[in-house]
Amino acid sequence: MLISTFTFGQTYFNERYSYENSFTLDFCHSLIQTNDGYAFPGGFVTYDSLAYNRGGIIETDRYGNELFKMQLYFPNEGCDITRQPGSFRYDIDSTGYFSVGMKRKYNIPNAVGLADYGVIFRYNLQMDTLWTKSMGDEIDPVDSTYIFEHCDIMKSNNLIICGTVVIEGETSTAFIIKTDSLGNELWRKYFSSGPLNKAYNIIATPDGGFALSVWKWVFGPQPVSTPFLIKTDSAGNEQWRKYFGGIWNDGPMYLVNAPDSTIVGGYIYCDTMDYSDDYNRDAIVKLTLDGNLLWEKKYGATTYIKRNASININSEGKIILAGYNYNPFPRRVGYLLNVSLDGDSLWYREYEKVSGQYDANYLYAVIPTDDGGYAASGMVHTDYDQDIWVLKVDSLGCESFDYCWTSLPGVISVEKPGELKILPNPATGSCTIAIPKENQFETYTLFIYSLMGVKMDEVVVPSGITQVELNLSGYAPGLYSVVTSYKGSITGRGKFVVY
Repeated sequence: MLISTFTFGQTYFNERYSYENSFTLDFCHSLIQTNDGYAFPGGFVTYDSLAYNRGGIIETDRYGNELFKMQLYFPNEGCDITRQPGSFRYDIDSTGYFSVGMKRKYNIPNAVGLADYGVIFRYNLQMDTLWTKSMGDEIDPVDSTYIFEHCDIMKSNNLIICGTVVIEGETSTAFIIKTDSLGNELWRKYFSSGPLNKAYNIIATPDGGFALSVWKWVFGPQPVSTPFLIKTDSAGNEQWRKYFGGIWNDGPMYLVNAPDSTIVGGYIYCDTMDYSDDYNRDAIVKLTLDGNLLWEKKYGATTYIKRNASININSEGKIILAGYNYNPFPRRVGYLLNVSLDGDSLWYREYEKVSGQYDANYLYAVIPTDDGGYAASGMVHTDYDQDIWVLKVDSLGCESFDYCWTSLPGVISVEKPGELKILPNPATGSCTIAIPKENQFETYTLFIYSLMGVKMDEVVVPSGITQVELNLSGYAPGLYSVVTSYKGSITGRGKFVVY
């Protein structure tokens, strides 16, 4: 793994993918890094059979070039092989994959509406489907629908799965199910807070228990919704629960284990509402395993209809959120927000693949990558087409070495970083990097990269320092690049040669 991590430099791509052609509605809600590149499970719908979703997986190399495409089809049934980010996972030995989702049966005798069944999917490393296991209402009358939303993998490839059951089309309840490695149910627990609840995320926590994210809502002229977190023991028995958000329409929470054995959750906090329209911003919470809230922070100015759809964390403890917002209405753009383990904002970027006034760019999933950057997936939508969208950026969220969107107060721009002065150049032993004049009285960061994009050094430069002397004793002969960053914005770039 260490060899793999340092062999590949930073890579970038921003691409669209389709399972068949421009006449399919392609979608994707998850993403995973493979030995060859990236795999993004999802599916598509054809215009001539809108009722039937077909599942599928597309795999690319590290540069976004398509390598493999698989479709999964159940006759006369629709299916989603993933529903939430992180619901497609390696098994415990990295010899294959699990995912959870659902399939929908039609024209079921004695069914109240449609019949949905939660499904576990098992694949080998070549993405061949080894088996599926479905769970749901099998006894007449079929009046309950089941959907598996998310899962985590435990020892011996046991699975912990969260989902939602809708009873007679009127009430919904969150549940968790533990299964063995073959998908056989070991136990099941139900959780609710009012008549309408939906499970979104579940993670196995370091103490052997589980953390479950549930979202509840109430219909009305101004709908109200609330995320809450339930912590259980190893048998699924509730130990505590915490409610978050305010009095308006807050979004569901997405969870991740942090390196310091805490739980981190991200959601959309609603500041205010105007009838059914909401104005909101990102919020992140950090809790101990026994339920103590360490901090809760909100980010950016309130924005018209912003949606957070994923959270992840890298080995350095940097938290990354993905989502989308209207900018400006009705156009939608994807975004990534990067913060430290203490909740300090590092950078915020917006992205798009289609840029028409009514076009939509959605980011649903984000993962840290082994080159130190991030990859995100979602979909783009135009008037007559919908494709999967996958984006690969570097550790600062930049789309290429010299292109980086930034939002400063009152300004939206593409940064044009200045050239850094580095002397001597070529150098041996050490070199001096001059600080851009506009940043002399601010704390900023220097990043040093090799020709292959491997980060060699990261130097925090305090206020008042006008130049930095870089020790080159550990640098092999070759070409290196320098990037200066201030509050997530790239302010300067330069290159130097070590001989």
